[in-house]
Amino acid sequence: NFTSGTHTMAGSVHFEVPGQVLFSGANVTFAGGYAIDGNAGISSGAVSFTAGSQISGTLSLSGGTLGGGGDVTVTNAMNWSGGTLSGAGSLTMRPGGTLAISGGADKSLNRVLRNAGSLVWSGGRIFAANGVINNLAGTIFEVRSDQPFYDGEINNAGTLIKTAGTGTTTLAGSSVGPARLNNSGLLRLQSGSLLLPGHGAHSGTFLVETNATLNFSGGTHTLANGSAFSGVGTVRFQTAVELDAAVNFGALSVIFENSASLSGTFKLSNSPGGTLTFNKSLTVPGSMTIAGTLL
Repeated sequence: NFTSGTHTMAGSVHFEVPGQVLFSGANVTFAGGYAIDGNAGISSGAVSFTAGSQISGTLSLSGGTLGGGGDVTVTNAMNWSGGTLSGAGSLTMRPGGTLAISGGADKSLNRVLRNAGSLVWSGGRIFAANGVINNLAGTIFEVRSDQPFYDGEINNAGTLIKTAGTGTTTLAGSSVGPARLNNSGLLRLQSGSLLLPGHGAHSGTFLVETNATLNFSGGTHTLANGSAFSGVGTVRFQTAVELDAAVNFGALSVIFENSASLSGTFKLSNSPGGTLTFNKSLTVPGSMTIAGTLL
């Protein structure tokens, strides 16, 4: 248990422990590679990794800071209930691993977080100035709360799904600006609303289910080739939309309102059961094919 003081490990360090290595107040720097075959817990102080490191058990971050320019890989599980992820390096959850972001405390993300396993966010605000979450192809990022994600960027190439929380999850701005979502995978809303006030570049699928709402509320959103919409929920466009390909909204209820605008000479269409509503004067540069309802 590193409880106090300043400690620098100059060479490679390998812990083989049946319990766990604790960091509860000290400032510890691993200048070489760090490997632990057990568990690690950070509750206060700062732990800095300057070279590639691996934790084969469970990493618990409840306070303090995990930082440094070295890439850290967690192979089993991580529980993040408080504290800060910072530094020029990345933290990667390996395939088969699970990352739980839970509890009511705020979390700070100033680092690249790569999810190649399963990520569940059930509690606590995330302040992500200079922070990025990369949800890789074939993985799941599940949102089970209505807490905001501030300032950073979420790049979704896997499945980003909101399964709980009847309120609104907002990709908001705090110290930097509205957070950005780039969706090249599947974004699925089963519950509540998702508010997107920041820019976004999209080439994936948006599935909005019954009683759920997806709100493009700010920034410029580019819908490129591969962009697709499905479900029977509601999609609101309140900002600039750039069409780089034809878009079929299917059976969704789609509303253009407030400061919405369209650019790109591509076709808009819907399917039987779908509704396309213009609550403002708006120029459609391309064509429209309406199989459902136009209001």
